[in-house]
Amino acid sequence: MTVRSLRSTRSAPAEPAPNQVGLPRRRWPVLLIVCATGFLVSKDISMHAIAVPTLLQQLGDRDVLAFSLWIPKSYVISHVAFLMLGGVLCDRFGPKPLLTYGYLGYLIGQFAHLALETTSLPLMIARILMGVSAAAMVPAALATLLRASAPGLQRAQAILLWGAAIAAGVTVVPLISALLLGHVWWTRVIAVESVIAIALFVGIIVLVPASRPDPDAVVDWPSVIATVAGAALLALGFITAPDWGWTSPAVLVTLIASTGLLVVATMMRRAVELPHDWLLRAEPRVRPAMFALATAVVATFGMVFLVVQYLQAVRTEYPVLAGFAIFGPTCAATGFGAWAGAALYRRTNSIVPLIVGLTTVLDGLAVGLLADVDGGLVPIVVMATVVNAGLAIVMTVALGAISAALPATRHGIPFAAQSVVVQLGSMLGVAMVSGLVGEGYKAKFVVPAQVAARDGLTVTGEPLGRSVATAISVDDQLGWQLASAVRTAFLVGFRHGVVALLLLVVVMMAVILILAARLPAAERAREQVDRLS
Repeated sequence: MTVRSLRSTRSAPAEPAPNQVGLPRRRWPVLLIVCATGFLVSKDISMHAIAVPTLLQQLGDRDVLAFSLWIPKSYVISHVAFLMLGGVLCDRFGPKPLLTYGYLGYLIGQFAHLALETTSLPLMIARILMGVSAAAMVPAALATLLRASAPGLQRAQAILLWGAAIAAGVTVVPLISALLLGHVWWTRVIAVESVIAIALFVGIIVLVPASRPDPDAVVDWPSVIATVAGAALLALGFITAPDWGWTSPAVLVTLIASTGLLVVATMMRRAVELPHDWLLRAEPRVRPAMFALATAVVATFGMVFLVVQYLQAVRTEYPVLAGFAIFGPTCAATGFGAWAGAALYRRTNSIVPLIVGLTTVLDGLAVGLLADVDGGLVPIVVMATVVNAGLAIVMTVALGAISAALPATRHGIPFAAQSVVVQLGSMLGVAMVSGLVGEGYKAKFVVPAQVAARDGLTVTGEPLGRSVATAISVDDQLGWQLASAVRTAFLVGFRHGVVALLLLVVVMMAVILILAARLPAAERAREQVDRLS
């Protein structure tokens, strides 16, 4: 029996309609709480995947830097690994328990972070707990989003808010990075987040309607466990590849093992719907949306990585002002992009706004090539603004198309699968760009002869952050000369990263157009009905 027929024949308890669970009065508070959750998690993923490892190299706030760099990485790996499990449990027990216990674990991890800020191993355990908790929260938040909205205009509004919140979470990372570069202590940021998380936790308990368990939601645990292990190893491979090299034995073994586990998971079919079905057996009309979403996320996370590196290597004098200069326009562009994507989707179909959004991402990346060693912020601000507008367009349309194809109930697994695509895409984007930036930088960075002769500085071959820290620590004359060499070399790697992202987006746009051209007429008709309903 096929997955499609199982969706139509398998019995499930009827979900109450939105107007039967007291949501007309509560709907907007619930939507705001859920979207704030999306913002919080997307910001955390961006910070831990992009900013914190880079900033640790410069700020050097830990005694054992090599181990400390794994603290943010452990958060990202645990989050990606357990997303599928979160989706399975959401379908089995309902979204509210997952949101409640997810926030509880998240808060415990944050409090442990504040209490154990100087001890690396307990801090890593706290970060892993936060990553696992966030993995439970994301599919539950998206499922709650749909439960709080009737199909049609309400659901479109909810998706619009969610897309804007996720894009804004990524957008805020350069600002937080700038604050940390301005020597705002990291624990103060965590303390502010804890206050916000407590307020959201209380709001979930009070406002989100209770969820009824679904005993008919069959779980194929062997396949789920293989999927979790495969996703974790794939995330580990993407994280370690820039440092160890894509062809290093450890990275190759990790990537091969992850692929093998995911293949094994697909073979463990027991005539039930499995977590990977929404990745490998997605409906034809959903595939272009998934490809476009993954592409936009890869490009955006790569762009944010470049912006954080630029703030560190080139714009070091007034990082906080630079962060605010980037944050304001990108937030406005995010809201406009979400609105424009929804408007285009209503008037055309999903393909047109997806291509428009990816073209906007291309335009923003192209502007980034104008950045120079003088540290001018205009190209960086324009690049971040335009790329985030494109991401918001793609995300709003893609999530709308995906949600329209969802079954009537049990949204946890499909949303978990979509979230895995997004997170792995973000990690791939960061891995690809960081590797290119690092190689280009190291190839072109040469310590000025007069600097090396005077103090015997040997920073060639060090990561960018360590070189910046060295330039800051020495006297003004030597520091200026060393910083100039760092900036010049960094811009080489910066442009390599931008060009790679441009090529990737162009190739994926061609793939999406091919998929759209091969879309059967029946699927086109179904999409039009869903879009206009």
